[in-house]
Amino acid sequence: MNKIRYLIPLLVILLLVMPARAQLNTDDTPTVTELVEDVLLGVGVQVYNITSTGANRAMGSFTTLPSGFPEIPMDGGVIMSTGDIADAVGPNSYGWTSTDNGRAGDADLENVIGAAPGSTNDAAVIEFDFYSPADTVRFNYIFASEEYREYVCSFNDAFAFLLTGPNPSGGNYTDLNIALVPGTSTEVAIATVNNGSSSGSCPAIENNNAAYYVD
Repeated sequence: MNKIRYLIPLLVILLLVMPARAQLNTDDTPTVTELVEDVLLGVGVQVYNITSTGANRAMGSFTTLPSGFPEIPMDGGVIMSTGDIADAVGPNSYGWTSTDNGRAGDADLENVIGAAPGSTNDAAVIEFDFYSPADTVRFNYIFASEEYREYVCSFNDAFAFLLTGPNPSGGNYTDLNIALVPGTSTEVAIATVNNGSSSGSCPAIENNNAAYYVD
């Protein structure tokens, strides 16, 4: 079996400036088991040992109306945040929206982004073992942050998708991060995907993957 850790510390899936006709809906009532079995995974995938870390309001499901509008090209899925997923609905067109859950960060994520031990906060983690009869399992995700664009150089929110288990090529994966900037070995975070800060105090720099950033 493979084990996945689905990590979103700090603020994720938050700042969204949506057209008037677009709507994001969130629901924090499903249990973590319901989120994994009924929302996250497709037909034929078996799951075991589902656990989570983080505040209840930091995890839930989401849907979009119209289905998959430009900022979030998905019909729906699991939403995880370091704050309150209800804040993602917005509008957050200026200033900032913040909810402090008073929870710990995550050591594995700190290792992925090269952060000092204990320097992350309010990690939202879902962990489970899974078995798939197919030879490929795919997960679609969107990383977002309320810190964009004002605080690009001040805070480094990040996302990791860690896989532990048998490697089909031999051996085993151990906390292998498969959430990477396409075509690179670079982790997904504010510091690695941005277009500079809105104030101009932190300009866009070379190799910051601005092509993947949506304002």
